[in-house]
Amino acid sequence: TLDVSEFVASYGARNIFVWLELHIGGELISENLVLLSRPKHMSLSDPDIKVDVSETGDGFDVTLTAEHPALYTWFECEGGATFSDNFVDLQAGQSRTIYVTPAEKMDKKAFSESLTVQSLYDTYQ
Repeated sequence: TLDVSEFVASYGARNIFVWLELHIGGELISENLVLLSRPKHMSLSDPDIKVDVSETGDGFDVTLTAEHPALYTWFECEGGATFSDNFVDLQAGQSRTIYVTPAEKMDKKAFSESLTVQSLYDTYQ
């Protein structure tokens, strides 16, 4: 149980993100994000998501880094793709790498052009 009442009084519920991680033996087992207000009421800044793509095997490693928290970040790929993860939350300054296998074989340039990355912030625009 966490008492965050002091933080709510200081910053307001719309400005608080509680990031939870469970580590066992140094390995990340589970993670979660708790919001103290509805996502549509959060005071979100443009996360300014940076995308770095590198070829790996039959697919691509897509590394995301956000300047500000990026809630509910998701990928879309023209022509379809399989993602190792999708619909993720990004903390400010931390990187997250997702492995993507496009439905059709393509080079890095074509893949990068077909990839779209958005977050909850983009739905407000």
